[in-house]
Amino acid sequence: MRSLDRQPKHHIEPRSVDAFVKVIWVYESYAPATPLERILPDGGVELVVPLSASVSRFGTGPGTGADRSVTGGVVCGPHLHSFLIDTSQPETVAGIHFRPGGAFPFFREPAGELFNQHVALEDLWGTGRNSQFVVFAQNILDRRFKLQQVVPGNSFNQYLAENLTPKELEAAYEEARKKFKTETKSLRNNIRYAEWMSAAEATPDVLDLNALVDLYTTRILIERDRSSRQLSLQLTPLSTEELEDRDSSSTSGAAEIFLNYELKVPYYFGTERVCSMATNNVEELLTLAAALYDGMKAKQILRRQADPVAWLEPFRTDHCVSKRRYPPGWHMDSS
Repeated sequence: MRSLDRQPKHHIEPRSVDAFVKVIWVYESYAPATPLERILPDGGVELVVPLSASVSRFGTGPGTGADRSVTGGVVCGPHLHSFLIDTSQPETVAGIHFRPGGAFPFFREPAGELFNQHVALEDLWGTGRNSQFVVFAQNILDRRFKLQQVVPGNSFNQYLAENLTPKELEAAYEEARKKFKTETKSLRNNIRYAEWMSAAEATPDVLDLNALVDLYTTRILIERDRSSRQLSLQLTPLSTEELEDRDSSSTSGAAEIFLNYELKVPYYFGTERVCSMATNNVEELLTLAAALYDGMKAKQILRRQADPVAWLEPFRTDHCVSKRRYPPGWHMDSS
């Protein structure tokens, strides 16, 4: 994209990725005289990352002003017409202008899917273990890990345990069941929650973290229903199908936070969680990785000779990250 009048503060000719990237640019405290600026189309794809603000605003058509907001990094696809951007506040912004076809290795969608679009980077990179940012982050961390010589190995990820041990799960699940029975004792004869409570107290086929989360999710949903029922006087029994319908990713996330608060079950562990905490921010990812690397070095020095590797168990990973004073779940609010 090309502005009518502005020139970047820094203009970097990329060499290691020059087959894909035409220019990397930075505007520092950019504050033009007008509150809106028109960007001319040039058929290219551009990644724009606001460094001093979290929201970018764009105009989607003539006379509309900057009426659409995108949080975090944004990818500007090839445009047929010019568009407006909000420049009412001074901003520091960085960006990458790709060569024709150069954006393809970095994003899943072909350029045609981005035509005349402004898409949040997080939407393009996806979420979960197979998201593009997780793959990208693992590549960065492994490359950096190979530069050090204190901890043996070639992969950062190999030292981050992804699961609690069976013994830890058993102890946590027994405590969680006791809490569930105590908190729902007054509802034992309430037919409205009979199916929900029966399903929650049944022995799970597989004892894993999901079994713990399911118990706490049921507690949360029962409490929510009790609060709303006081207003609506609903008495109809609730089925297990409705329990599944009411469950959601946000409820499960709240259950994980509840688990951490009440039973001290680790919240920060595993590659996917570390990447989600970075919220698609490479600088934050490296800061988190540095805290974990300190834990790896300490474990490597103190470990017993019989240990095959200096694993960072979930409790130790949680401790390393918690020292940075992140409250559990903060990354869900910022995403």
